[in-house]
Amino acid sequence: MILIYPDYDFYRVVFCGEADEDIIMPFIRTAGDIIGGAVLNDYFSREEQSELFRAVCAQAEYMADNEGFSSVKLGDFSAEYPNAPAVCPRAAAILEGAGLLFRGGVMLGG
Repeated sequence: MILIYPDYDFYRVVFCGEADEDIIMPFIRTAGDIIGGAVLNDYFSREEQSELFRAVCAQAEYMADNEGFSSVKLGDFSAEYPNAPAVCPRAAAILEGAGLLFRGGVMLGG
């Protein structure tokens, strides 16, 4: 599947993101690959592409905020994230709301 990644203008204007371009754009490229694996379609309407781009931006921000963290310890509290989901909750909600989230198997042949 070919995925065209949102540009920084989309991130700032449409998604209302606040991260600097040099910080977020590497995450947007990686997030696009992750989100591309969570959708089934090969073709998207203009509205679907906008929602797809919003999901990519949400995933990128999630990754930027959590990059490198597999555990956290604050005083007596600690948490580990060894099985963090590939698609963050906000991106999944955007995809699901647009009807783009792939949740099942594909039956080939038959």
